Amino acid sequence: MKQKPLRDWKARLTLAAVLISIATILTGILYYRGEKRETQEQKHQELHAIAMLKVNQLTQWHRERFSEARFFTVNEPFNTFGNQLLTGDSTNQDEFRASLKHIMTDGRYENVSLLNKRGAVVFSVDLERTSEDPKTVLLAMQAIESGEITVHDFYYCQVHQKVHLKILAPVRNPMGEVIGCQIFLVDPADYLYPLLIEWPTPARTSETIIVRQEGDSVRYLNDLRHLDNSRLQIATALSDTSRLAVKAIMGMTGLFVGTDYSGNEVYGDVTRVPGTPWFMISKIRKDELFQDLRAKSILILIVTVLGLVTVFFSVSWIYQMRQRAIAQELRIRNEELQKSREDIVKLNLDLERQVRERTRELESKVEKLRQNEQEMMQVVDDLNRMTAELSHERNKLEVSNRELEAFSYSVSHDLRAPLRGIDGFTGILLAEYGDQLDEEGQRLCSVIKNNARSMGQLIDDLLAFSRLARHEIVHAKIDMERMFYTIFDEIAGDAEKERISFHIGSLEDCVGDRALIRQVVVNLLSNAIKFTSKTSDPRIEVSCQRNDRLITYYVRDNGAGFDMKYADKLFGVFQRLHTVSDFDGTGVGLANVKRIVTRHGGEVGASGEVNKGAEFWFSLPFQA
Repeated sequence: MKQKPLRDWKARLTLAAVLISIATILTGILYYRGEKRETQEQKHQELHAIAMLKVNQLTQWHRERFSEARFFTVNEPFNTFGNQLLTGDSTNQDEFRASLKHIMTDGRYENVSLLNKRGAVVFSVDLERTSEDPKTVLLAMQAIESGEITVHDFYYCQVHQKVHLKILAPVRNPMGEVIGCQIFLVDPADYLYPLLIEWPTPARTSETIIVRQEGDSVRYLNDLRHLDNSRLQIATALSDTSRLAVKAIMGMTGLFVGTDYSGNEVYGDVTRVPGTPWFMISKIRKDELFQDLRAKSILILIVTVLGLVTVFFSVSWIYQMRQRAIAQELRIRNEELQKSREDIVKLNLDLERQVRERTRELESKVEKLRQNEQEMMQVVDDLNRMTAELSHERNKLEVSNRELEAFSYSVSHDLRAPLRGIDGFTGILLAEYGDQLDEEGQRLCSVIKNNARSMGQLIDDLLAFSRLARHEIVHAKIDMERMFYTIFDEIAGDAEKERISFHIGSLEDCVGDRALIRQVVVNLLSNAIKFTSKTSDPRIEVSCQRNDRLITYYVRDNGAGFDMKYADKLFGVFQRLHTVSDFDGTGVGLANVKRIVTRHGGEVGASGEVNKGAEFWFSLPFQA
């Protein structure tokens, strides 16, 4: 029985050694690949950054030359002097020559000359340049004919035996006619080629090249680092798609692996130079790119071998230590077994004692439970008695409510009859004997009729207020935005619609009793219309705000407002903050609003300022 676990342990140790060895080898391989990938990415970023730097410098240089040529076509003093030279009116050229020499410094231009419409040189900063090569004369004639600034791209001048770049700018007379051409001669060897050759980091094979397409081939325009006298002398056929220069002409941009002009395998970043026919290639030979990686690969191999050797010796040491540990463990186990026998005897005695103590505790708790049960039975009897009493009181309250309702209707009917009589007889009095009454008598009759109507309205409001407590709420989804629009259209007269600026924001729907919520909206909008009746530019605004449980609706106006110290009286029955002579009303409407909103589980409130308006709000749940 003991031999099998020992054999299993040896197998597991051997398996662990093999797995660690495999992991060590895989780690070395993955680390090498990671270093290779990191080297490629790092060099790509370096090549791209250098390419962007060179492109920006080259673009800026090209833009500056164009800007200077454009400046001379519109500059009045230079244009005037150029016209004089072309028409033969000026013989003093020294001043013009001195001015132009200022812009030819720092390798900017090799020479500036002026040709007439026949192609003859009428002025040159370099006195020895009395003529231009035929190609330049032809381009100057084309620039004079088109009236546009043109560029004679890199070309090998047979006259001066060197590479030139020329910018040709037309010269116009005061009538706007082109009468000549100004030529700015650039020697790229002075500034442009050194700019391209310069490399910001130490590198043996790195270089920057600009190329352009010439028919079915690609022309290398600048000095090549590894070929002497190579400017404009090297070209590659477009059919050789392995060359980075051909990839550039084909419109490819980014990092590519290909061959350079010498056929060497290189990594290069290809991009286009904006505003020119040139493409830029920043490249490095592949053997230089991975030169540092070779040393790292040897180091990785050494570390991997050392790791395998360490694993072998570690496994051997663990095996020896394990054997010693097994012998020691067996000795300790025997000692523990003997001690356990003694502990079991002691534990058995202690368990018997604990069982006796636990039994006594349980008997005590059972007795307490019996007492608690008797107390609970007494509480249940008390609850049943109280429930019966509450049911009896509720029945009595329902009877009282029905009697109160009958009384309310009886009082309403008994009060309405004399009120209708007063209103009717007062109307007859005014109709039949109004011409026999003086002005004060007629006024008193009108007061009687108005008070009778107000009393009738008050009775209706009180009855509506008493019915609210008995109205069963039927929950339904309510389109509040539509309700506010509909009710305003119903209760506002044509004159009030023209006078009042009424605005409703985006309102969320709520859940409630449609008839009761309609009473709330009618009351609040009626009050807003009523209390803005004496405002010169009345405005009523409705908006809402939602939290986790409720939606709060706000009705704001700029009417009479109220004093905030009386705000707690607004929602009481018969509470009024304005006299009847100022604004009519019974003082029951806002009490109805509070009772309806409270029954829906919401709240009401208001704020305001005298003669500056008021804001009333009520909150409703957005779900039942």
